[in-house]
Amino acid sequence: MSFLRKAWLPAGFALIIGLTLRIYFAVAVPIAGESKPGELSSYNDEIAHANYTDFLLKHHALPAQVEPIDAPGALQRGSFENYQPPLYYLLHSLTAALWMERDFKSIVLTGRFLSILFGILLIPVFFLIARELQLSSAAIAAGLIFLSISGILIRFQAACTNDSLFWLLIGISYWIALRLQHSERHFRYWMLFTAVVSLALYTKLSALLLIPLPLLIVLRRKSSAKLLHWGIALGCIILLTLPVWIRNLNDFGGLLPLHAGFGSPAWRMPALSSMLFSFRSLIFPWSEFWQGIIGIILISIPFIIILFFRYRNSPGQRIGFDIFSFGFVLTFIAFLWLNLQYDQAESRYLFAAWPAFALFVSRSARSVSDLWLLNGALLLPFLLFLL
Repeated sequence: MSFLRKAWLPAGFALIIGLTLRIYFAVAVPIAGESKPGELSSYNDEIAHANYTDFLLKHHALPAQVEPIDAPGALQRGSFENYQPPLYYLLHSLTAALWMERDFKSIVLTGRFLSILFGILLIPVFFLIARELQLSSAAIAAGLIFLSISGILIRFQAACTNDSLFWLLIGISYWIALRLQHSERHFRYWMLFTAVVSLALYTKLSALLLIPLPLLIVLRRKSSAKLLHWGIALGCIILLTLPVWIRNLNDFGGLLPLHAGFGSPAWRMPALSSMLFSFRSLIFPWSEFWQGIIGIILISIPFIIILFFRYRNSPGQRIGFDIFSFGFVLTFIAFLWLNLQYDQAESRYLFAAWPAFALFVSRSARSVSDLWLLNGALLLPFLLFLL
């Protein structure tokens, strides 16, 4: 009991710091405007997400006009997110409609605080996953620390984007996949998996990465019945999301109209600068505050400490291939495919497998001192704001 109480102290500290930082960034980050080195700047997608909601509020219809982000002046006009599925924007417009003023500033601010709300809901989802996996107190506390003060989660859970809702639905989908593996009430959870993945596809097309998750169970058990269940679920998901695919074809010219937002694809090998960008943005996604060699050192320390803890806690042990590993591999392959065609090296796209990251970090801590050190390591890059 003494260890349990001590383990929750660093976790509680991280929760308070993380919530404080999210509220601070939601209020302090300027709305729109250009990104300037050394100054807080809004994320360049934010204006496009807010414009989508603004269009819904004014026209009560989905926008059909879109231009790619690489078009001249596209960042200022902000219509390059119009190809996105509508669920987040419907929820955002309902929230924004509750405000007396529906100006652009109010739309952005309601979007930011809606993202914080979805981010807070990640905590109970992680608890459900942790309970299913029977994680130790130290492991659960480490996972909470990661969810609280991960740079990617802080930045995009305090921004007006559809990422936070998408991550919430991803977490629920992974938990359901675990239940499919461990529970005897399979039909109930197949129905739930179908419903949640469909909602995720109404939020982001990247939710396609969730559909293969149960295949790992099918392959391990070599069960034709489970394969049939998965096939039925897939058919139901396609039917439930048919309006998304029809809209994509009619309005944007393809089932997966990435070209509508990212521009024309061109096969390329990712440059070293893109790889470095991916690494830095995985830990500290505020590129306007990167500080050369000092920045690389501060950003690398948390990565090194987590890897050291993980190796120390499982020396020579074979890492099992579970649903989370499978989901990460699928996401990483999709990330590589994206970067072979488009210049989109932001590591937030890898957070389509955030439960895998959370569990990797959670399994790296085994003592209270580890938890405090993990807190310090993840907060260390935030010193770049002061430099």
